[in-house]
Amino acid sequence: MVKRRLLLLFVLLALAGVAHAQRTPSMREMIELTDLSSVALSPDGRTVAFREESVSIERNAHDLAWFVVPVDGSAPPRRLADAGEGNWLNGTLLSEPPVWSADSRFILYRAVIDGEVQVWRAAADGSGVARITREAGNVIDMMLGVDGRTITYRVGASRDDIVQAEHEEYDRGVLIDASVDPSRPLYRGGRIDGRQATERLKGFWFGHGGLLADQAPHVRAVDIVSGIARDADAAEKARLAPRLDYFDKLDGRLIIARVASGDMRSTTAHGHHSSVASPFMSPRSRGP
Repeated sequence: MVKRRLLLLFVLLALAGVAHAQRTPSMREMIELTDLSSVALSPDGRTVAFREESVSIERNAHDLAWFVVPVDGSAPPRRLADAGEGNWLNGTLLSEPPVWSADSRFILYRAVIDGEVQVWRAAADGSGVARITREAGNVIDMMLGVDGRTITYRVGASRDDIVQAEHEEYDRGVLIDASVDPSRPLYRGGRIDGRQATERLKGFWFGHGGLLADQAPHVRAVDIVSGIARDADAAEKARLAPRLDYFDKLDGRLIIARVASGDMRSTTAHGHHSSVASPFMSPRSRGP
């Protein structure tokens, strides 16, 4: 009986020690917690690409990087490339899965680097990274071509034209209309595509965009391997879906975001995309 009580006491003391060791994380640990997002399965089903997102308090920066890992866990994750600054919306880092080449050799992704948004290519075996577009405007979105060897993408107004438009508006004054958010500075009050830019309300639910964002984009296509770019033909333009109607519905809820699925296996009424429905808005919020 004595031995049993001593054993019980020892177990209780050991459990108390474990409970004490499981301390509450510090604020710094919570801030610098690493997140994973933007997952895409390769067309051959063997590899998963994902984005690692970490924070540095010392540098006051977010570090984003692309990794791949075998789905069977036969090897540890392999770092492929820097993912740039990422795409932010009202303080939230948005998920943006990469697009796989049809042969599963490369991932293609938009990256905000040095104030530009271009399409980059990273070899899944870790052998190299290359920028494959050199557009005067920022790349808005993209999708894999039918042939599996090209990427079709939309390009916005040139960066030089946007800067000029900001200067001209600053000189002549700002018209306060429905596109102006009174809670934001009128001139270069937000960071858009890697630079401090003038913001205006765009799209759905107080989304923000820059000047000239309403201009019709230019649709282009680029060869994944050679990097040779050209204007898209009519069929390619038709395949690159227009902007989502934000009042479309998915499972009875309103769709608020849409991203390419990466492996083009997920489908909706709008084509090969993954859609996110708002958990807080019902169809009744807009009526029938």
